[in-house]
Parts: sequence; structure tokens; C-alpha cells
Amino acid sequence: KPSYGGLATWKCQMAGQAQISISIFSTDPVWSSIGKLAVPSMVTMIVMMLYNMADMFFVGLTGDVAQVAAVSMVTPAFSLIMTFSTLVSGGGCTLIARSYGEHKPEQVKVYSSLCFIASVGLGFLLILVVFLLKDQVIALLGANAEVWDHVDAYLSILVLGSPIMMFTATFSSIMRSDGQAKQSMLSNMI
Repeated sequence: KPSYGGLATWKCQMAGQAQISISIFSTDPVWSSIGKLAVPSMVTMIVMMLYNMADMFFVGLTGDVAQVAAVSMVTPAFSLIMTFSTLVSGGGCTLIARSYGEHKPEQVKVYSSLCFIASVGLGFLLILVVFLLKDQVIALLGANAEVWDHVDAYLSILVLGSPIMMFTATFSSIMRSDGQAKQSMLSNMI
């Protein structure tokens, strides 16, 4: 059972991390702290970009231009999912940081739990909205008859994974705000 910091700390403890690395914010030199936080964050962004490029590469190997176009057309939906998770994590990280500063570990647990509920809840809400309005969403993405079925299939798969993607992105940010940038990077690579 976590002793401090809610779900984000629990994930770090599960990775063998016994305590939160608050020293990175309070006693380490500024440039050292920036390096410890920024480099893993940049590596995470590069890995995410490589995942998206790999999607396009393997779909491109099919030689079907319509499938490549479908992947490109669904990219804004992926961006929207990441935007919602950034919204949740941005607010959550701010509240968590304030709670740490006020020495209120119980509030950290509450905010971590609320971030979990919000990220997964928004993911399921997105599934509901997209499946109820799928034809309108596909038309909004700019699909024509030639790519419609491919966009439909790719969008469906992407949206069904949105609760997991939003949870992962949200808690990756919360782990970084905990000072666990390296563990956050490793969890994103899995």
C-alpha cells in the first residue's frame, strides 16, 4: 500500500523506488534538475513520435494509398486524445505540486485519484461520443468514399484504446511532476 503520493507514487514504488525524489526540486542544482527531468521527457516524446512513424511505415508497406491516407486522417483524433490527457495532467500536476508544497500528502492522494478517474472517464466518454457520431466524425476528418472504411477501422481501434492512452499519458506527467522522469520514460516505452 502506498505510504505517500497516491497512484503515481505507488507506480514508482512498484518499480523499486521507495521514496519520492523531492530532492530534485529542493536541494539539487538547477541545471542538474533540468537535465534529470528534461532528457527523459524528450526521449519519451521521441519514442512516441517513432511509434507514430512506425504505424505509417508498416501501413505504407501494404502499398495501399487509401490506408496511408486513413492513418494521416486519423492523426488529429490521436492529437485530441493527447490534448485531453494534457488537460487532466496539467491541472492535476499543479494541484499535486501545491499539495506537496503545503505538506498535505492526503491531498496528493486525492488529486492523483481524481486524475485517474478523469483520464479514464474522459477516455470512455470519447468512445461513446465517437461511436454515437462516427459518421459525422469521419466526415469532419475529411474522409471520402475511397478511404471511408479505412478511416472507420483505424479510428475505431484508436478510440477504443483512448482510456488506456489517456491514463498512461496523464500518469506519465504526474510521475514527472513527482520527480520520477526516468521511471515515467521507462513506463512509456513499455
